Amino acid sequence: MLTGFSQEVKIQWYSVNEGLSQSLVHCFYEDSKGFMWIGTGDGLNRFDGNTFTVFKNDNTDSGSIINNTVRSIISDRGSRLLVGTEGGVSVFNEVAGKFDNEVPVKSGLAHVWGLPIYFSRDSILLYCGLHGIYSYNLKSKKTVCCFSSLTNVEKVREDKDGFWMCVYPDTLLFVSKGDFKITGHYISPGRALNFIDEYDANNLLIPTAKGVYTFNKSTHLYTLVPQTSGAIAEDVMKDSHGNIWVGAENDGLYEYTHSWQQKLYVSDYDIKAMGIASTFKHIRNLYEDQSGNIWIGTDGAGICKISLHEKKIAHIYAPVVPLSSNFTRCFYQGNDSMLYAGTYNEGLDAYDRKTGKVTVVNSLRGNTINSITPLNNNRLWVCTESGLNLYDSKSGVSTYVKVEQNKPYMALQVIKRGNGDWLLLALERVYRILEDNGQFTLQLISPPEQTWHISAFYETEDGDLYLAHIGGIFSVIHGREYGSLKPITGTTEGPYRYHCFCKDASGNLWGASESGLVLLDKGMKPVKCFKTNDGLPDNMVYGMLADTKGNLWLSSNKGLSRFNTSTHLFRNYTLDDGLQSYEYNTGAYFKTASGEMMFGGVNGFNIFYPDSVKDNPSISKTVITAFKLFDKPYGLDSSSIFKSLVKLNYTQNIITFEFAGLEYTDPVKNVYAYMLEGIDTGWVFAGNVHFARYADLMPGNYTFKVKSANNDGVWGSTASMNIVITPPYWQTLPFRILFVVTCLLMVAGIIVAIVRRRYRKILEYHERQREIEKVRARISKDIHDDLGAGLSKIKILTELMSDKAIGNKYVETGIKSISDTSSSLVENMRDLVWMLNPGNTTLDNLVARIREYSSDYLGEFPVEYISNIPEAIPEMQITPEAYRHIFSIVKECLQNSIKHSHANEIRSDIEITETDMVIAISDNGKGFEPSGREGGNGLRNMQFRAEATGGKLELWSAPGKGTIIKILIAIQSMRKGTLPLS
Repeated sequence: MLTGFSQEVKIQWYSVNEGLSQSLVHCFYEDSKGFMWIGTGDGLNRFDGNTFTVFKNDNTDSGSIINNTVRSIISDRGSRLLVGTEGGVSVFNEVAGKFDNEVPVKSGLAHVWGLPIYFSRDSILLYCGLHGIYSYNLKSKKTVCCFSSLTNVEKVREDKDGFWMCVYPDTLLFVSKGDFKITGHYISPGRALNFIDEYDANNLLIPTAKGVYTFNKSTHLYTLVPQTSGAIAEDVMKDSHGNIWVGAENDGLYEYTHSWQQKLYVSDYDIKAMGIASTFKHIRNLYEDQSGNIWIGTDGAGICKISLHEKKIAHIYAPVVPLSSNFTRCFYQGNDSMLYAGTYNEGLDAYDRKTGKVTVVNSLRGNTINSITPLNNNRLWVCTESGLNLYDSKSGVSTYVKVEQNKPYMALQVIKRGNGDWLLLALERVYRILEDNGQFTLQLISPPEQTWHISAFYETEDGDLYLAHIGGIFSVIHGREYGSLKPITGTTEGPYRYHCFCKDASGNLWGASESGLVLLDKGMKPVKCFKTNDGLPDNMVYGMLADTKGNLWLSSNKGLSRFNTSTHLFRNYTLDDGLQSYEYNTGAYFKTASGEMMFGGVNGFNIFYPDSVKDNPSISKTVITAFKLFDKPYGLDSSSIFKSLVKLNYTQNIITFEFAGLEYTDPVKNVYAYMLEGIDTGWVFAGNVHFARYADLMPGNYTFKVKSANNDGVWGSTASMNIVITPPYWQTLPFRILFVVTCLLMVAGIIVAIVRRRYRKILEYHERQREIEKVRARISKDIHDDLGAGLSKIKILTELMSDKAIGNKYVETGIKSISDTSSSLVENMRDLVWMLNPGNTTLDNLVARIREYSSDYLGEFPVEYISNIPEAIPEMQITPEAYRHIFSIVKECLQNSIKHSHANEIRSDIEITETDMVIAISDNGKGFEPSGREGGNGLRNMQFRAEATGGKLELWSAPGKGTIIKILIAIQSMRKGTLPLS
């Protein structure tokens, strides 16, 4: 970087060490996409700011360039790049990344050069060395000789009427466009005429061995530019700003304004002073790219690129300005041109910005200046490590303001409040400045134990003065309540040590702290803290100023930053932008009434108007330069730049993208952001890393996007590439459909097999049931016919014998016992036959049997029987086991009531729902205490029978309150005909 100029001059060299194919550079050309093409004596180079891609002739490849010596490059203003070599013309096919080689003249010529010097529609004007100038039609591929005698054409310049041709060594020719006739022939006075450029509409620039001449197209007169007299001018160029560049052999590079005032001179001495081992002795070519960078091709030293930009931020420092010290601590500038700069240990400098004169103020007590505050137009409050001074700028006299008993103290900052009061913040004290007849005294309003160290202050519109102390604690002075200072609790979550406060253009309050940039609410409570991970270069923020566009300008331990309070984005400036250094100082910030800003540090200070600090407007054109598979170049059928879709199979899942931002001002500072849609959830900010690698990608569709920003962080265009990774056949939709259909068919087959098996089991089950029912019916009939008849006969005989045994008590008792037993057996047999009959085991028959038995049995005893049975009973077959168990429980309940309860009322209630059947047998007998009773076999049998039926038995009883027994059975557990599942 060259210093001492009003503009920023950055020089960068490229040689074979950086990848250039050869150090002899003949020509440059920047194409529409932004690539820089360089023709050398050994190959064509394409440069993207990071990498040189070299194209050379390969005898085995018909798509390679026709010759390695590249002398000219032009474009058809479309996609065709015409490369002139010493072996002919090669037309670069950008899509295929190969060359279509054209031979402009018939074969067999001894020396065939094909140097395109002009393109018009489908024709090229070619300089063919010793064979003169030809016109070649790209469609018909026919060649027409225009000027066979013009064998040393070096440069062609087109205007609206024709072509100006520079013919070595000393002739300038004019050729009309329509008929290609020479209508002008002019001898150069400077000889060694090599190149040509346009100065204005009427004049040409002619570099010669005697200097640079202007040639008037109308008068045909040559005029030597005096400023270039004696220079061996090898090339001349007018840039887009109207400045003139002259490359002089053995002298260096010059930049002149359009009026020939020298702006820049770079010599070999300057190059060596920068540590660059190159030379300007043999300049072959000058070229300006779309961003205004100047490219210089040399013979043997490679490429020199010069980037010129006006310095964004002015740097004031000694010895350029005779300041007492470069360590700046504070500023003040009024409405005049006098700038006061306070230094560390070197006093106060008064710098007249008009004259450049610096005057040291020697009348102050103390040499380390902490702050400067105006009292009025002529007098300034100056705080030093030794106390408070009142400096009169007219007389140059300073008055020291004493404290009680003339004790020494350190003055930090004078505050003018909205109510007109003046306060002095001192180390561990706060004073009120009082005036009496022009004399100033200090009144202590807070002792050390209440003040702590005050690092910043802020006064609200309501007149409340907040004082920030070390540790993030605030105290407040309400109005003129100067009695004491008390800390405000709950005002911080930091703790933050604040250096200053500032309101932005929208009225939001911000604090610069040692922990970052803090947004505060009206109660001085932090809302959000912006730190380095948010883009702030360093968390130690010293100073802060607001501009009118909603930005905050911040000084820190790592340079200056501009913070947009709306977008919350940081723009961080570096030494290349003109910063005094990366380290700034506390309190060293100031904004003038005109909006000019000042920030000071350890190496002077910076001055600038925020609106004048502009970023590089040249947009970076983003391109994808390479696509790799498994970290090796992938053989695409077209250049990666034009490839929009790449298809891979599922095993090809490790890919790499290389990309570039085609803006050459400072390519090292170009930054990138990329994302792979389908993998990344947002932009991945990669800094200046210009590749992205993804591994183990799953089959699917992906879109890779990348964008780039120039050296000032201005984002440019976005490039993209679609990637399709096809799945294995077993993951494709047709296979999945086939697989699903196959599975469905298999499942259907299994279901059919299961259904058939179950159906067979059902048939077998019903067949067995029918056989069982037949056996039951036969047994029932046999028992009824045979056993029933016998028991009935026994009963009748015992009754007859009983009549004859009257009077014999013993015989009467035995016969009665036999009769009772036979009667019981007959009754039980009747129930058994009833249950064995398949037609009787239904739910409604069970209920009917319970009602019949209850009435018959209880009718023999002096009790009242109450029955509550539902009218509608579901028609449902139940299992014989359920029939038997339920009926037996009811019988047991009734018999127990008769035997033990001494009840005069017995009640049976039956309730049937869709899911359950509840039978309740209750009496009003004497009852008993269930908890104190173990229960006999009868109760245990009833519980067993209830559980065997899939139900449960509930017992409630209390002495003197009767007994209730409930049988709860699920309908499903009684249902007959449950199908087997296996």
